[in-house]
Amino acid sequence: MANKIILGESTHPLVYGNASLDLNDFKNTLIFGDSQSKALDLVNSFTKQFIKEGSGAIIFDIDDTYNDEFLENLPIELQSRIEVFDPSHLELVPGLNILDVGDIGERIDITPDPNKITLSIDCFYNIIDRIYNLKVTGGPIFEQYFKNALKLVAAHPESGGTVADICRIMSDEDFRSFKEAMCDDKNVVDFWEKEALKSGGDASFENMIIYITSKMTPFINNSILFRVTAQPKTTVDFKSCIVGDKILFVRLNTAKIGGEAQHILAMLAMAQIELVLSDLPKYEIMSPNKPKPTIVIPHLNRFINKNFVNLLLQFHKFVRFIVFAQNSDVLKIENQDYYQEIKSYFPNEIKFRNSSDPNLNHLKDNQAIFSMHLDDLNSEPLLLKVVNPTLEVTAHQITNKPNFYIKDGMTEPEVRKMFDEHGKLLF
Repeated sequence: MANKIILGESTHPLVYGNASLDLNDFKNTLIFGDSQSKALDLVNSFTKQFIKEGSGAIIFDIDDTYNDEFLENLPIELQSRIEVFDPSHLELVPGLNILDVGDIGERIDITPDPNKITLSIDCFYNIIDRIYNLKVTGGPIFEQYFKNALKLVAAHPESGGTVADICRIMSDEDFRSFKEAMCDDKNVVDFWEKEALKSGGDASFENMIIYITSKMTPFINNSILFRVTAQPKTTVDFKSCIVGDKILFVRLNTAKIGGEAQHILAMLAMAQIELVLSDLPKYEIMSPNKPKPTIVIPHLNRFINKNFVNLLLQFHKFVRFIVFAQNSDVLKIENQDYYQEIKSYFPNEIKFRNSSDPNLNHLKDNQAIFSMHLDDLNSEPLLLKVVNPTLEVTAHQITNKPNFYIKDGMTEPEVRKMFDEHGKLLF
């Protein structure tokens, strides 16, 4: 019999005990609730249960719910599976380079797969679109310059292969010429040599310089973003969470890294997950010997862009999503292009009291209406009370304080020094 996931405790006076669902029947779940409800406690409850059952997991944490104290008090057998990505951890900063399409630990001078590069560039373009609304501030000329600049950057990673190097492509003629010489893609080289430098008017190269470099401002001027995204290699192992049982906590605390870095790093991490999943055969993701990998997302608004929708579209049957959205009206208003599509990928819906639905005002803080999807049928809504299963261990069981932080990366001075030396591998 499949293991059970506890949903909550019955509130009916004649029905006692917990309502539960078979692990394999637990589908993508969208949770709504206001800040006073226990919605995030329910997210926490599900998270604990899934990682206990052996599910690989990527858990986003924006308010220190899963701090070091929480992790240290997990059972020893779980601690060995845990890694933490925390961009505020200054001693050693993990790298998140969306243009690095090689495997973890692969040498930087390995020729990148052009198909993977194209997909990674599309993902990054979608992130820039979310930040700047390229329907208004972009256009086909911008897209042509921007994507060709990224392809030129990626052509020779040893001389600088990060998104921050786009600015050098646009402003440093020697650097651009060197990259052109190292690029095997004739279409890209022809664009820079025969089109970009010979175009006039709005499409002129001189006109496009500030147009493109200005949109890279966060990746250059925000020190948190720079020290994460300007590293040559991605050191965050998302793949092991998908095909294995690794548990990755992605800490993006607003108070520590700021709202801009939090929003952009959240989208970059989701894009990296999409890239990893796109590169894996479906049978490897859906191994019959282990539970589905689980992705836990709090405050959905901060993660939504086209990449997230693509992730749901392609992989909603292979990966389990547990997502908290504080208010359905806000979610709908701020994401009109994606709202209905996103909701269609979440057969399970759990509603706590929230301002967008006055019919739920009678609910107590720890009560919610559960509408679960079973075998292509919708269950009758259940009114349940949140329970929080305990996974903690007693202090005497902890012998050595573990180090959960990702051990591969660079210090901030190393990142700065490396970036300053980009472009010196010239003729």
